[in-house]
Amino acid sequence: MPGLKAYAPYTVNPMPLDLYTVGQDPVKRNMMLEGYPLQGRLIQVHTRLGARPLDVWSCACYLPEVGNTAEPGTVVPWAESSAVNYGNSVLALRINRMATGMEVLCAIAGKVPVFGVLTDEGRKAKWHIDVRLSKEPHWGVLGGAVGTKVVEQIPYISGIDQWIGMEDGKPDLVSMGKLKAFGSSTASSGAVGLYHMEKVTPEAKEQGRKLLADDYQTYVIDDAELARVMGTFKNLWKDPDGDPTSVYIGCPHNTYDEILYWSKKFDKAIKESGQEKVAIPGRHGLPDRGEEQAAGPASHPAPGRAPRRCAVHDHLHPRLPGAQGHGGHRSGCDQLQQGPLLLETATLRRRRSPSDRNDREIARLMWADATGIDPNKALD
Repeated sequence: MPGLKAYAPYTVNPMPLDLYTVGQDPVKRNMMLEGYPLQGRLIQVHTRLGARPLDVWSCACYLPEVGNTAEPGTVVPWAESSAVNYGNSVLALRINRMATGMEVLCAIAGKVPVFGVLTDEGRKAKWHIDVRLSKEPHWGVLGGAVGTKVVEQIPYISGIDQWIGMEDGKPDLVSMGKLKAFGSSTASSGAVGLYHMEKVTPEAKEQGRKLLADDYQTYVIDDAELARVMGTFKNLWKDPDGDPTSVYIGCPHNTYDEILYWSKKFDKAIKESGQEKVAIPGRHGLPDRGEEQAAGPASHPAPGRAPRRCAVHDHLHPRLPGAQGHGGHRSGCDQLQQGPLLLETATLRRRRSPSDRNDREIARLMWADATGIDPNKALD
């Protein structure tokens, strides 16, 4: 097709509409597109620029379920704060978080401005976070403490590696979730785009405390300090003394192993408490979907592959013994039965079997209907 093109395929934030499941009903699909007219236009624009198919738009490009990363040291233009944070820190990519729109221009030009954490000096840590905790922390709270203290500056964290499992020199799949939660919290409570974690992240393993700038400051986090930070979190409920009505797990998106981890915890807790079902609904964020999002799309390509990004996107998946219906969404996905919970995990297109061809064809037709683009060219 004529016109501007990104130099490499890329993906976009999930949408506030689900074209691949609920949208298989033509009436509902038209209602969604009419309800979000600018979203439909964005789909068309990004598709023509070279975006990947809608069912693989995700914030967590680095997850094994998505598999779109780059080699350490690669410069990539991303905009999602949690993806930038994880990519810089755990994958040792070089990424300045782009203002929305800037990353699209970089995608078209195939170039990025060199400044900030793209330089060696710009990756030096201004803070040493000295963690002295007696037990494994809540990773979101720990990230909140760090982000609030350092704001946009780079922290070097020590004393935390005993709770990070490593496999082949890299964080294992469970620890990936811990670092994902920690990093996204530093980014949302502050504006941290890069952290170094002693004995864990690549640059910290290689360079150690040489990464600390000459004028670094020290912040000690012990049990008392973490409790103090927890106490600063405001109760924003309309009824401060009310009971929760739902639980959200998975923003950024859960890994497959996190789904297993949480389902086992739920199953064990239900059995130990003598209950037959969960007390309140749970929502699990999974890659490969996009129904419940809080913000619009923003792209960020990477050389030869498609790093992805997202905002909030969670699904209602509490399943009880004997319950009817599914309550979730299907799009060529696997289902996992673990105790009383039925959870979903996304299956990437390349892993689909021949039996999924019907679903694949439906997806092609829906894509064409939503974008007006030849379905034979829309999905590779």
